[in-house]
Amino acid sequence: MHYLKPYFIHVFFVFTLVSFLISAYSLLNIVNTGSLGILIATGSILFFFIRNHLAKDIHLKRFDNIVIYALFFSSAVIFIGAFFSQTDQSSYMFSSILLFVFWFFYELWYCQYPAFKNIQIKLGAQFSPLGLIDIQGNHFSINQAKHCSIFIFYNGNWNQFCRSQLQELKQYQQTIKQHNTRIFVISSQSPDKMMQLEGSIGLEATYLIDKNNQLAQQLGLIQHKSYPILIKLLNFTTPICIPAVIVTDIDDTIIYSHLSGSLRTRAACKELLEKVEQMKVNDYANKQTTVLMD
Repeated sequence: MHYLKPYFIHVFFVFTLVSFLISAYSLLNIVNTGSLGILIATGSILFFFIRNHLAKDIHLKRFDNIVIYALFFSSAVIFIGAFFSQTDQSSYMFSSILLFVFWFFYELWYCQYPAFKNIQIKLGAQFSPLGLIDIQGNHFSINQAKHCSIFIFYNGNWNQFCRSQLQELKQYQQTIKQHNTRIFVISSQSPDKMMQLEGSIGLEATYLIDKNNQLAQQLGLIQHKSYPILIKLLNFTTPICIPAVIVTDIDDTIIYSHLSGSLRTRAACKELLEKVEQMKVNDYANKQTTVLMD
C-alpha cells in the first residue's frame, strides 16, 4: 500500500499552496503577524518542493534545508504577534501547528529509513538474483553472460529521487556500455508502471519486477515496523524496499553496494563509473597475466 505516499505529498503540497495564497491575499488587505508567519512558513516549504522537482542533483546528498528554521521563526512571529494583538489569531496558530505536523510527518515517515539490520549484501559474495520477471512476464536469469552488472533497487515512479538517479545514469549509459556493463532496474511495481518508466526515462536497461519484494526481503532491504501508529491503525503494513545499488563483476561477484539511509539520497553515478572502470582495468590486467603465463 505504499502507493498512498504520493497522495500524502499531494495533500501536503496543496494545503501548503492554498495557505500560501490565502495569507498573501490577506496581507494585501491588511498587514498582520498571522498572515506574515503563514506566508514565511508555506513559502519555505513550497520552495523546498519546487527545488526538489527542478534540481538535477537532488538524489546525491541531503541539502541543509532551512525549512524547519523557517517554521520555527514563522511560528514565533504568529504566537508573539497573537500575544500583543487584540484580534483573534487562533486560526493562524492552528495552521502553524498543522504545518509542523505535516513537515515532521514528511521527515519521519516519508524520508527517514530505519537503521539497517540483517543486510545480506557482502562484498566478495556471489549475487544471483532469483524470482525476478521482466516486463514481458518472462523469468529472468543472468545465465553467466560474462558482463559486469549494475542492479538498482527502485522504489517506484512516484519517487522523484529514484527517477533523478536514473536520469543521471542515462547521461553515462554509453560509457557504461563501452565497459561491457549492463544496467538492471528492479522494483515491485507493476509491469505497466515499469514500461511507463522505461518510456519516460529512456534509459537503456533491463527492467525487472520483484513481486512482493521477495528478493529485497532476502537481501534485508525492507523497512519493517517503520510507520507511525496512525498509519498502522489504517493497516498500512506493506514492506517498502530501501533504495540500493549493487555492482557485480563478470563473475557475478559483488564489488560495490550502496544503501540509501534517506529517501532523499542515492548513490552517485560517478562512484558507479569508477567501479566500472576499475573492473575494466582489472579485467585487462588479468588477461595480460594469462598471456604471460601462456
